[in-house]
Amino acid sequence: MRIFSNRRRAVHLGRLPLERIARAGALPDLAGVRDAHPPRSDTRLGRVVNEYIALFEAFRAEHPAPERAPYPADPQRLANELKANCYFLDASLAACCEIPDSAWTGARIAGHRWALAVLVEYGRLPEHGNLAREWIAGSEHDCALLRATEIAVITASFLRRLGFPATAHTRDASDLWHAHILLAAGLARRRGGALEAPFIGTRFASCIVTTAEPLGPDAPLAADRFDGGLGWWLGLGGTQTWWERGLAARRPSHASRFPMERIRRNAEPTTLILDDDVPRVPKRANFFTRALHGDLGGKAQRERWRFAYKTPMADAYVKLIRAMVPKQGGAPATAVDPRTADPVANARAIKALMHYLGTDLAGACEAKRYAWYSHHEDGRPIEPYHRSAVVMLVDQGFETMEGASGDDWISGAQSMRAYMRGGEVCGVVAAFIRSLGWSARSQTNADSDVLQLPLVLLA
Repeated sequence: MRIFSNRRRAVHLGRLPLERIARAGALPDLAGVRDAHPPRSDTRLGRVVNEYIALFEAFRAEHPAPERAPYPADPQRLANELKANCYFLDASLAACCEIPDSAWTGARIAGHRWALAVLVEYGRLPEHGNLAREWIAGSEHDCALLRATEIAVITASFLRRLGFPATAHTRDASDLWHAHILLAAGLARRRGGALEAPFIGTRFASCIVTTAEPLGPDAPLAADRFDGGLGWWLGLGGTQTWWERGLAARRPSHASRFPMERIRRNAEPTTLILDDDVPRVPKRANFFTRALHGDLGGKAQRERWRFAYKTPMADAYVKLIRAMVPKQGGAPATAVDPRTADPVANARAIKALMHYLGTDLAGACEAKRYAWYSHHEDGRPIEPYHRSAVVMLVDQGFETMEGASGDDWISGAQSMRAYMRGGEVCGVVAAFIRSLGWSARSQTNADSDVLQLPLVLLA
């Protein structure tokens, strides 16, 4: 809920009024400042999340494209576009700076003089009585770090596709003191021996991207007593307000940020579906696959390869999407958690967990037989192996599309962002369910044994 429109607010400024905070004229004293990242969580969820963090970290540093893209030599424009992309990926705060010499923990990466810092705020723990609260407790930092790692790795990958050297730095794979970068970029100030971010406080995870390409720097923060002033209270310019955050915190955690509880429900879809008469189809019937095999003619077969990932930003998502496929399935734990015997409580908790990890909508339904493909691409038959489904949707961003021209990089990246986030959240949730002793598999755009539209309708 906003009082003021954000129509004229620049995308690179984000939802929080960071630009209204007073800035210092010089760097604070960085002597003796060191990182204090919480250690890896050893909870069930923490172990799963850290597997995905490690998977993403494998792509943190690669060779840039051999030819430099015809990108304007404008450091401020590049900084603004990178920050806008971080907010597109749901960062809480993002800023740039020149790297202080003291920030390197060892040898400097040759040529890397500039940094982009990303903060992701901890999510809100589900309310008492929801199983998801127990599942998440103790792994809040890891869950925020997963998002921050995703953003940093994708941003570094995007820069490399433009021909600019870039490396992502996470909690467990870093060449920098994160604290030095956060202080230099104006994303945090020191209070009581800890780093505190404006509007967020101390509950956040950070990742850094370093590059040899100049970035327009942000200034360090001044020691203000109150962040944002009256504009933070009122939401001037369409920014998020303190009371808006409070209202969101009152919603049940299994309910999405959208008021889906106001939508009228039916026991059966309003479109008549005769379950036994709906034929199951093989994966070969998928129209992308049919185009690939020439069923739709030579032009469609040729153009099939000119996909959404032809743009540098969309292509930056592809490696993560493909790398997550081997983790979609697996064997469940040998013992079933006795606290998961109630189907209603399970559905509520899993939806709450999905929302916590970044899903915009989640629903549960029966995995009807007609929703399953009949055969794999190689002809092997598929027998339905799960009776229930939890369906999640990722909002591609109305405001983002409103600001697109239709032929720029963001319009090609919207689907790939949703595919990547969906694969990440569903992969983590499926692995977590297996750790509870139940069989589970994530079904994604990269590898799915089900037709997803019928399940979206049923859920």
